Amino acid sequence: MKASLLVFFLVSFNLLFSQTYKPLLQDGNKWYTSFHSSNGPCGNPSPHNSFIYQINGDSLVNGASYKKIYCKALVYPKRSCNDNLYTYPLTSKGYLVALLREDTAQKKVYKNQLGTGTEYLLYDFSVQVNDVIDISHFDINNGVPTATINSIDYGNVFGQTNVKRFNPSFGQDNVIYEGIGSNTGLLESPIIAYNWEIGNMLDCFEDVNGKSCVHFFLGTQEQQKKKKSVQLYFSKSDHTFKVISPKKESFTITFYSLSGGLVEEKKIDSNIAFTIKNNTEKLLLYTISDKYAEVKGKIFLE
Repeated sequence: MKASLLVFFLVSFNLLFSQTYKPLLQDGNKWYTSFHSSNGPCGNPSPHNSFIYQINGDSLVNGASYKKIYCKALVYPKRSCNDNLYTYPLTSKGYLVALLREDTAQKKVYKNQLGTGTEYLLYDFSVQVNDVIDISHFDINNGVPTATINSIDYGNVFGQTNVKRFNPSFGQDNVIYEGIGSNTGLLESPIIAYNWEIGNMLDCFEDVNGKSCVHFFLGTQEQQKKKKSVQLYFSKSDHTFKVISPKKESFTITFYSLSGGLVEEKKIDSNIAFTIKNNTEKLLLYTISDKYAEVKGKIFLE
């Protein structure tokens, strides 16, 4: 019976940390986006137009609650050659460009067309490999209506760990990120990434934990290399822990009981002994993480 319960808790623990859906529309999120053109954006003064999307307030339409998405232009009010922010309502918060709502149970994000009340599916984070997605309702697009998901993987990007990445059939720079949007922005089609001539780019992403402009996607293979080199050691003689790593690094380590309750979380340096307080558990689950990878496991204390 005890063995069965242990297996159940370990499976539950792994599911909790590997399959948790990361919502897109979180208060505090900001998308720092830009539009590029090698000859100036369609005759505009600057070859690099920057703007910020942010969530600010809610709106009730036909009984459904939507997040208000505002856009602030930092250089020139164009998000593409065919877009002019002047056509959207201007407020003290910026241009009101979209109403979005998220169904976290279905892992889908919908856009309410301003002025019409019509709703369209914008993001579907539940899709699988070989599924065809509708990309025709993004504000900024190139007229291509659909894309096929070629592959799905996980990695770290824009300061977020274990991000689920969807790779459509339009080149390696055209990607969709669960909880972030896409490599092109929030309301931009995921297949119009900047290609050194023209296109859009998500420069930085910000949430309540901070802002990151790290575009580089550290995928599963790179994470696995790091995971194999990091181990947790427990000394029964003095009841101290130590994260063993080939080089000096800083980590966040979190301990959980078998029931999933938090025991302790702390920041530590590798190869230096540390203790935890008020623990009565004989078996602990743990995660060791930095901005590149996360190691999970269990450790017996007797």
